[in-house]
Amino acid sequence: LMELFEKSVKETIKEDERAELLMMVPVAEKWTAERLEYLIEISQLWKVSVDEVMNKLNIQPPPVFHA
Repeated sequence: LMELFEKSVKETIKEDERAELLMMVPVAEKWTAERLEYLIEISQLWKVSVDEVMNKLNIQPPPVFHA
């Protein structure tokens, strides 16, 4: 996914690769939403912010895709 995204940014992506990337974006968005739901749940259990949970667990924000 990252390779296709980088090609898209550099404008070196082929049409079939772009189609593949566009199909993968909704899946990545779903995973990101699920991840956030879990982080929110943990933050509520620990009574801290999501940012604090991410810092304590050394979790980086996911990359932002613009397909």
